[in-house]
Amino acid sequence: MPAISPTGLGATSYAITASRRIQADLKFDFFLGSEHPFTVTYPSGATGVQITLSRGGTSLNLLPGPINDFSTFGNRTVITSSSPAGANTVLTCTLSVNSTEVLDEAWRVRITADAAVDWAFGQNANSPADPTITRLMCDPVAQISSVVPSAPQEKDAVLLTAGLANGLGTVVGPPTSAFYRWSYTGDIVISGFSSAASASQTHAFNAPGVYGSRTVTLSLETWLEGDSMTPGFLTASATQPMTLTPRTQHLMLVLDRSGSMAGERWNNAVVAARILAQMYLALRAGVSEKDRVGILTFEDGTATWRPFYGPDVGIELKLPLTPAGSGTGIPGLCSLNLGAPGNCTPIGDALIEAMRKLAPLHSASSPPKYHVVLLTDGYENSGSVYLKSTPSAVAAGAQSFASRRASTVGGSVLGPVDANMALYPIGLGATVDDEVLNQLGWANTTSPTPYRNITQVSQLKQAFAQMVGYSQEAQELISAASPAALEALLMGVDVPDDAGAPTARYVAVEPKANRLIFAVQWGAGTHTLELARAEAGGTFIPISVPVAACTSHGFVTVDLASLYGGEALVPQTFWRIVHKDGGAATVIPPDDLLAYVDLTTKLDVTFDKREYRTGDTMRVTASLRQGNKPIRGARVKVELARPGESLGTFLAVNSGLYKPRQSEPGKGGDVPPPKEDMLRVLMKAKELDSLLVPGPPALFPDGSSDLRDDGAHHDGAADDGDYANVYTRVDKEGVYTWRISAVGRLEDGSAFTRVMTVSTWAGIRPDAASSIITYTHDLPAPRGMAAVRVSISPRDRFKEHLGPFRGDELKFESDVGTFEGDITQDLDGTYHQVLYYPLGQKPQVTIHFAHGKASAPLPIFPVTESLLCRFFKWLAHLFCKDC
Repeated sequence: MPAISPTGLGATSYAITASRRIQADLKFDFFLGSEHPFTVTYPSGATGVQITLSRGGTSLNLLPGPINDFSTFGNRTVITSSSPAGANTVLTCTLSVNSTEVLDEAWRVRITADAAVDWAFGQNANSPADPTITRLMCDPVAQISSVVPSAPQEKDAVLLTAGLANGLGTVVGPPTSAFYRWSYTGDIVISGFSSAASASQTHAFNAPGVYGSRTVTLSLETWLEGDSMTPGFLTASATQPMTLTPRTQHLMLVLDRSGSMAGERWNNAVVAARILAQMYLALRAGVSEKDRVGILTFEDGTATWRPFYGPDVGIELKLPLTPAGSGTGIPGLCSLNLGAPGNCTPIGDALIEAMRKLAPLHSASSPPKYHVVLLTDGYENSGSVYLKSTPSAVAAGAQSFASRRASTVGGSVLGPVDANMALYPIGLGATVDDEVLNQLGWANTTSPTPYRNITQVSQLKQAFAQMVGYSQEAQELISAASPAALEALLMGVDVPDDAGAPTARYVAVEPKANRLIFAVQWGAGTHTLELARAEAGGTFIPISVPVAACTSHGFVTVDLASLYGGEALVPQTFWRIVHKDGGAATVIPPDDLLAYVDLTTKLDVTFDKREYRTGDTMRVTASLRQGNKPIRGARVKVELARPGESLGTFLAVNSGLYKPRQSEPGKGGDVPPPKEDMLRVLMKAKELDSLLVPGPPALFPDGSSDLRDDGAHHDGAADDGDYANVYTRVDKEGVYTWRISAVGRLEDGSAFTRVMTVSTWAGIRPDAASSIITYTHDLPAPRGMAAVRVSISPRDRFKEHLGPFRGDELKFESDVGTFEGDITQDLDGTYHQVLYYPLGQKPQVTIHFAHGKASAPLPIFPVTESLLCRFFKWLAHLFCKDC
């Protein structure tokens, strides 16, 4: 390990051990006739030794020497000589002045060799009282001091810690900054493994999924000085192998079976649920026999909020937690009866019950990873656990999911489940609480997950499959209607899907892929799937694989690693999928096909914030990797479905069309809560299916809909595999759903495709200057007091309304008197609260917003003054605040 001895300033000689580089900062007083020598001692057999003397921006190489230089540094003379000393060589350098005398002149010596050796550096006039060596530094320490856990399993939260790079013995003199940069090499993608340097000794990441033991090599680079982008002169590095092993994993689908799911929604949800289970079985086959998969459906027949904890009998485990790792499948899965939609929506209770069902599977010695996929199509409206508080839920004694998810409930200890759980929320339709569901995924402490909103029931199976893919490192491929269309797609050409009703679809699969999955939805009939494969330049050859043929769909898994004798031997392949009904090929609409591949090539999509507010910019980043290598030169294209009308504005402006229904607690039926009910009624009245509209073809300020990797689009360094752009029109409240597709070539020239759809939420950022604030005087008040109703219709700077049902996001304050009673609302989004204050006083009212800047103090004038007087005083307050 590199070190300097002694460790304090003022020594005439220092020994430097096991260092490749040294930097010495010197300070001399130059007088006529004075000389300042220093010496560098190094092994005579050391290779690549270079010693450089510098002052300001001028430098001089001191080897091979000898040197007698009096021009490089102006009126300074530099004389060097080298001599043997046993097995070492001693370089002596003497500095002197030719004319003008100078005090405290700074010099720097930099010393390098090809490999770490032992050195000595000396200056005979150095002393503690007047040091001529002001700082001496050797190589920093590069030491991977710990990996926690020491034997990581897939999906573990892993923490790497480096030894202190600039610890005692590496720097003599004033301390200097140290930087740490981590990286790894290996064939698997570790999502979120940042290679950016920082001043932190620690680095955290989540281990990826693996099918067997996989070893990667961790690398640590440290340096002194410089900055986080540019290493300084003194650097060091270390490597260490890290083996990742499989762990037990459990998947639970939590499926909304409330009344609003009836019809096509439920039929598609049942098909998607079966595909989800089959996909999980395919991806976990042969990994861990302890793996389990289950399906829990939920509804609530009581239609009320009630005290904690009392789940309804309508929450049922329809597929008991079934072994998923044996590869034998689940008997009867194709005909699994999930029941029929009926009553209310107890989302919080359903999540707690899912965790309770998973709790007995926990092992303290080897904690499993729990994946919970939630599908709902509405706002929660009953139960004893809520995701977002409402007055009726709180008054009934229900408790929050956030406060109970890590507690003991009904004898079940949920903390270990919560600590190892990832939640994957999916919202179906236009009347779901996107804001709450978006926050639910981000609430995962160790592995935050993106939200997905879907507006078409046909997207359900793709959404379910994508959530399973998140949990198991599998991702969707882009299919084409013909080999020619696939070739054009792989060249980055925008190709519309063939309108000629093609009876086959084609995909490209990159090398070293492990497992390939196809699913095709179909109706009544006698159906099957036929696959054919081709390698680069070859023809398609039919391949015989078992087809799981359900009445609703077909499902096929191809074990590529087994097919080619090992994952490392899997070449680039192209696949043809044909759907036959009664022996005849039939059309496969693009939305009816799922094609997924796993493990070594990956697209990760991230946003720069967990949620947004109107007026924000939205940075979207797509990271493309094959193993640890960035994928360069890809075409990454985005499509956006965004709010065409702000949710709060839609409710506020159309509030006159809505008449609140009279609820009948306990009567049953899926009675939506007021906000959902209002939204459903108004959308029906306006003949709308959704508030979303397609984004324009040119989404970004550069006039494109592409994410770039050129270093000029908020993507970091150019050509690092991170593609980004910034969306600047976050001007409506609602859900923003992004479809990101990537096509390109890997380092070996092989083609790849990926597609992913993610959603995020943007809420209103109220702006007091754009809001409408009014006062109502002459209200009844106690003797000696006055009362004024302060009313506000909150709007943002785009004049979009906050809307009704958001009273908990406002707070009224006054410097005189008190606001009493609850904040009340009108359905047009106007909020009121009454202020009581002593007669003759002049209160200043401030309105605070949960997600916006508070208003400036607003004067309330005494009721004894005339309206005209109040008006002129108000003008004076605006234009002459300091008068």
